[in-house]
Amino acid sequence: HTKLTKAHFYPDGYANMVVSLSTQFFSNSTKQMIEDACNDDDLDSFKEEHYVHMTEMIRHINRLTDITNGRNLEAVGAGGNMRTYDAYYTPETGRKTQEELLDILAWFSDWKAEHDAEVKAGTADEYNFLPRQTWENLNRLILGLVVAIEYYCIKEGFTLVPRKMNTDPCENEFAIHRQSGGSTGAINSTQAD
Repeated sequence: HTKLTKAHFYPDGYANMVVSLSTQFFSNSTKQMIEDACNDDDLDSFKEEHYVHMTEMIRHINRLTDITNGRNLEAVGAGGNMRTYDAYYTPETGRKTQEELLDILAWFSDWKAEHDAEVKAGTADEYNFLPRQTWENLNRLILGLVVAIEYYCIKEGFTLVPRKMNTDPCENEFAIHRQSGGSTGAINSTQAD
């Protein structure tokens, strides 16, 4: 069973702005669906060697999403199978979180180095890797978190709550304005007033 729905493949104007729809493409359930298809003898076109890199990418993006949301993979929340969002960045967990973040960045860096070598050799084109802006933003996100954890948690001894450090408040505010913008999803500054 996967989290993917019709809204993932045929999004309307509002669904294009829903972050959870895009991150669900990179969830463990999607990774498991691909692995199950590769192991299904009735699906000859799904060969595991064609999807190893994709499932690894999904695993790393999923873990990055969990870290940035403060998702606790070890705790069991309400309902018995829900993960909780109480994995704060603390002086005690800071180093482990930094290591995980840097491992994720190292995996993407290795992929980029491999990609760049293939482009130079003429066996791949520039579109076989993340767009430049995405790659740069991924670096900024990961390295920014590593530095924030180093300074605030490890050096200063504070606890950081990841879900309070993201853009959700801004996104919620924009969603309110979009909904009150009448028949348009593209509000202007006078409608947002």
